[in-house]
Amino acid sequence: MIESNHFELIQKILFNPEKLNVNSLEQVNWQEFVICLRQHSLLSLVYNELISLKKFAIPESLNSAAQASAILKHLLQQATLQIVRQLNQCDISVLILKGFLLSELLYQDALLRDSGDIDLLVPANRLQDALQVLSDLGYRPVLSILPGAISYDQKINHAYEYEHLETGLKVDLHWALVERYYAEPAYTEAAWSSAVDRELAGAKFKTLSLEQNYLLICLQSFKDRWASLGHLLDVYNFERNFKTITSDVKLLSQKLDLELVVAAASQQANLVFECGQQPINQISSEFTVLLSSRDKFANKVRSLIFRYLLPFGPDLCVKSRFQYWLTFIFKPLRVIFRAIVQ
Repeated sequence: MIESNHFELIQKILFNPEKLNVNSLEQVNWQEFVICLRQHSLLSLVYNELISLKKFAIPESLNSAAQASAILKHLLQQATLQIVRQLNQCDISVLILKGFLLSELLYQDALLRDSGDIDLLVPANRLQDALQVLSDLGYRPVLSILPGAISYDQKINHAYEYEHLETGLKVDLHWALVERYYAEPAYTEAAWSSAVDRELAGAKFKTLSLEQNYLLICLQSFKDRWASLGHLLDVYNFERNFKTITSDVKLLSQKLDLELVVAAASQQANLVFECGQQPINQISSEFTVLLSSRDKFANKVRSLIFRYLLPFGPDLCVKSRFQYWLTFIFKPLRVIFRAIVQ
């Protein structure tokens, strides 16, 4: 939950800058506010808006943080293209997710949307070859806390997390877009089939279609339990910038059994940035959307049961040996319960 004073300040800066008062800005604890902006991936957007206002001197804490963020995003972009070029040489197809491409799409600026790592999708049958490419470039796997345990990224995001030995830049190498609790397996296949070919600085890659980009940012916000205002802002700005694809997205989300996720994410984004309210509890918001729709009611109830009511469900991130053994004990019960529900 974001502090109310920070929430209100972000709202004013991004949507009602004319209401900003210079005296009130000077009273802001900028060190705390910068931490908040980082947590919600809004640092660059807020900094850019304040620069354009020219009403007051930018505090040093915000200025230095924004410059560091810009340098990081530039390094991430260069590293992304380097990896892609190496994958090209090995004849491995690659799809760039989010990052500077999504920033260009939403804000017409590759460095305006905050990003902390590189997300790439490769075909599942070329995963090991792609991992070898990362190793050859100096990246090493980020190990799980428990030896042999499945990390959060591998379980939920279907990704291996790698980190460069020298630069510290991180890469999430995906072989599927999302866990099956969140979307049908056909989601990844649909993403590949509708992908758009691009080329930049000698690197050939694919990007998601508009519809698939929107589904992905809805899923990202959904998986975060509305914890990031930046992800909700992605959803909100996408809906404002690309109103013409609404019907196509609705059909696609129904086909992939994602209409509940899309509706809930859209509801939350508008609640926050149209009504100026903080995000409500995710379970409550989903049930609100669920009760307003009669389509595939049984399937939606089942998906909610899987996500919330099963002990140690899909969002388990193994952090301790105690959790590991509890998961082991409850796994047979979960399997039996799923069989009954299905």
